[in-house]
Amino acid sequence: MTCGVLLLAAGKSKRFGSDKRRYILPDGRSLLEHAIGPILEAQLPLKLVVSKDDLSLQKSLQERQIEWFCVSGPDVGMGISLAQAVAEIPADWSSVVITLADMPAISADTYLLLQQALLTSRIVVPAYRGRRGNPVGFSADYFGALRRMGGDSGARQLVLDNASSVLKIECNDPGVLLDIDVPADLQRL
Repeated sequence: MTCGVLLLAAGKSKRFGSDKRRYILPDGRSLLEHAIGPILEAQLPLKLVVSKDDLSLQKSLQERQIEWFCVSGPDVGMGISLAQAVAEIPADWSSVVITLADMPAISADTYLLLQQALLTSRIVVPAYRGRRGNPVGFSADYFGALRRMGGDSGARQLVLDNASSVLKIECNDPGVLLDIDVPADLQRL
């Protein structure tokens, strides 16, 4: 049973004002590199979701031998990106953890915790000090529903509609609450 990770990185960063994925943090690595690093450290299969017009990112991923999938249009919403990506995940994935390119502080241990929980649970969400965060894990039972996502919202409604199937796991990782939407959010890193 394989648990893979879909990293959604096709957004336009409108609120940030520039391509936040490429924003360089004090250690010299980009925001996107910070999001990818812990997944690779956890040694989980990874597939990035990128915009088809982002050729420089595609070239960089190819050079690093990281798999990616291109969404079909330049302005598709998160739900549509997610639906297209889930339709492309390998047949041997029994579960998937969905994460975001603007969440650079999630630890490898959190990814491994979610992977382990998905062996016995259908939907898994991390929490830090009681507050629910991201990424969210789904068993294959929900792949069909994820493929029907639309619009600009992710899988939040799917989680809400299936509350009885959700396992909330308390973890010691404040990174599950930290997403970078605007430049001021960088100060919380």
